[in-house]
Amino acid sequence: MDDSFACVVAPRGPRVPADRSASKDATIAAMRPFAIVFVLLLYPEISTAQALPRPLSIRELTATADTIAVGRVGAIESERTPGGLDLATRIRLDVEQVLKGAPAAALTIVQSGGEAGGIAGTVAGAPTFRSGEHVLVFLSRRPDGALRVAHLAQGKFTIETDAGTAPRAVRRAPDTASVIDALPLADALALVRSALAAPGEQQRRE
Repeated sequence: MDDSFACVVAPRGPRVPADRSASKDATIAAMRPFAIVFVLLLYPEISTAQALPRPLSIRELTATADTIAVGRVGAIESERTPGGLDLATRIRLDVEQVLKGAPAAALTIVQSGGEAGGIAGTVAGAPTFRSGEHVLVFLSRRPDGALRVAHLAQGKFTIETDAGTAPRAVRRAPDTASVIDALPLADALALVRSALAAPGEQQRRE
């Protein structure tokens, strides 16, 4: 089936010999959920990014993150959590520089979902990573103390370099990979450092 178009047919209910106008209103009400599904299937370009409010700015991400780092993605491993009902994925980040947080040669990012033991699961809005990917990440602490990407995919920027151009920090929607926003990497790092130098941020870190 063509992914750009699908037809949803509402199940036919029993005939009720009643007032025609009341029957018509009931039919319209019953069809509304199917109409919504139909629109989403008909227009797959309507992504999660478009449905959500504006993305957080780099200054806002800096204020809420516990750790901010630039590095390359290393090994990615998924496993079942204790009890075997959930999945967790561990992403190793080989650190090039830490802008906020304790210095480290490597960091481990943990997020729900993944594939292990014949079970696969995903979390809507969560970022995806691939080995070797160059990234700028804004990380926060999970309740268990592990690091996760802050604000789901909003806290991950892929560093992309085209021939003859300076590196760019690009934020993409996780469902469609469409670009949410992009700026030169140097500008992104300057915004982080500027936010860290703000009096309020300095007091919070102290």
